[in-house]
Amino acid sequence: MLIKGLDSRLCGNDKPYKVVMEHAHLLSTIEAQLYRYAERTAIDFDNTHISHGQVLDKFSALAERLAALDLRPQAHVGVFMERSPEVLLCLLALWKIGAVYIPLDPDLPLARLRFICEDADLDLILTQVALQEKISSLCIRQVALYPVDFAIDDSRTRLREPSRACLDLNNTAYILYTSGTTGIPKGVEIQHRGLAFVLHAILDLLDITEQEIIAGIASFSFDISFFELLLPLMTGARLVLFSQSGHKDPQVLAAAIEDKKISLIQATPTLWQLLIRHDWNPAHRALKAIATGEALPFKLAADITVRNTRLWNLYGPTECTIWATAREVTPAVAASHDSSCVSIGRALATCELHVLKASGQEAAADEKGELCIGGPALALGYYGKPALTQEKFINLASSASPAQKVYKTGDLCSRNHAGELFFHGRIDNQVKLNGYRIEPEEIEQQLEQHPSIAQAIVKPIRIGSSRLEILAAWVCPRKGSPNKSAGSLNAFLQGSLPAYMLPERYFFIEHMPMSATGKKDRQALFAPPVLRRQQQISAGEEDDVAILASLVCEILDLPEIGSQDSFFDVGGNSMLAATLLLAVNTRFGTAISLREMLSTPPTLDSISRMLGKLQANSEQVLYHRSGEGRTPGHL
Repeated sequence: MLIKGLDSRLCGNDKPYKVVMEHAHLLSTIEAQLYRYAERTAIDFDNTHISHGQVLDKFSALAERLAALDLRPQAHVGVFMERSPEVLLCLLALWKIGAVYIPLDPDLPLARLRFICEDADLDLILTQVALQEKISSLCIRQVALYPVDFAIDDSRTRLREPSRACLDLNNTAYILYTSGTTGIPKGVEIQHRGLAFVLHAILDLLDITEQEIIAGIASFSFDISFFELLLPLMTGARLVLFSQSGHKDPQVLAAAIEDKKISLIQATPTLWQLLIRHDWNPAHRALKAIATGEALPFKLAADITVRNTRLWNLYGPTECTIWATAREVTPAVAASHDSSCVSIGRALATCELHVLKASGQEAAADEKGELCIGGPALALGYYGKPALTQEKFINLASSASPAQKVYKTGDLCSRNHAGELFFHGRIDNQVKLNGYRIEPEEIEQQLEQHPSIAQAIVKPIRIGSSRLEILAAWVCPRKGSPNKSAGSLNAFLQGSLPAYMLPERYFFIEHMPMSATGKKDRQALFAPPVLRRQQQISAGEEDDVAILASLVCEILDLPEIGSQDSFFDVGGNSMLAATLLLAVNTRFGTAISLREMLSTPPTLDSISRMLGKLQANSEQVLYHRSGEGRTPGHL
């Protein structure tokens, strides 16, 4: 079956294109390309290379095994696996048998996993033997796949010709769960049709060929992972898939961009900023760079483009299938500084954009309004939530397309006279931190379920010399309740929320500010001084612990810190840990990796001990190199 699409060039007036193009079903395209480029490397993972032909053979064999399970049409199947090529093989195998792919992040707390499994009506969970125990309590049929199920034996591999059968393009391809204002996650349901449209549009926009080497760093719970995983298979290109420990480490990424000769990588502005701080400077070739997930400041765009890099700023909510708009940021544009952040561009071929005022009328040029997105890549809605779907996906009558369905993004935008879109924030409280979409109300409702907490407000704040944003919580304890620490409250939240939704700074207040209408007044909140801590370290001392204390306090905006305080318990997160790592290595002349620093709870004492061992080893090496004290057979 073929689908009729729109020309994938960007459109200045955001009206539907007249040029018609056709695409085969995405799986058919992938199978044909895997067969065509059978001998080329498709996946590089932990220095293991898998060819396109081997991908085709392995996922086809897995599909035959899954087909024998006699699943219902459009069965909902969760994939509960660590980062590995096996996830991609499972995705393709599920599509080949007509099932719906639902990623389940192993880092999620069990309560949240249980909710997603029940809410999505899962028929089956595919998992790895090593992870089986964590979900053994879930009353859902499970298949644990052994490494041998994915083993690649060149002597036995038989290349399978692409199947001629084609799935219904109106079927659901995947369901992704996002944070919800009601206190519970919601599943966004995406069709095969929409995914094919977007990937073909991006393929043409970035001019991706079989020579491309694409970095795979996105979480498999993000829709951006489909771009990273599938584009190489659609073109004969190579995917460099980063492991669980490496996909968020700027040190590892900066080195791999050079070592692996990566030519295309997407990252949030936060991660791009950290890469630049870690002296990333591509030398081997011009790099194609995508900034996405957060607003892109002009200063950062300029820092990226001066590094022999072509840069695109891409924007799009999950409900519109990965991306909806694009803007190439040339060095001239990056240097223009005509606003605080780079434009999010114009609509991709998959979308029609509307900027609507509160009255429902289209906003004039330079007038702000809510961005609403329509087009063939629009989600079906929220699985099992018809009322919420009806609220967010509305019918918009216009002269161009009567009764067109559009998604109300909640993003406040404007369009200049040239048709460029600019982002001005949210009309609600939703935030984006390092690409994660977070509804603060969900965290607040969980906090208010704690027996000691009466009310809570959560919102981001900028801290320290890094100027990175973190989540902060203002909590009002119940009268007579014992005092609770930030650590104890996060321990409570860990039972239901993922790590990226845990507040990194708590402020305890006696009274919650309220508006005239009786609602919590978020704008009236302020950041009170951080309480002084026990086991305080004086900044005047000159030992390693005191120097580390000074670095941590500067990064996290703390007056003092205890030698046994975990970096994460006093307001740190993985991005801030990368900033601390850079400061430590610069100050002490070391080469500690992020993985090493976080191998134990990172306290001043633990990092100091690590530094001491490195210094001792360094002295020992110098001692032996001098030739003194050398024993026979000792080189």
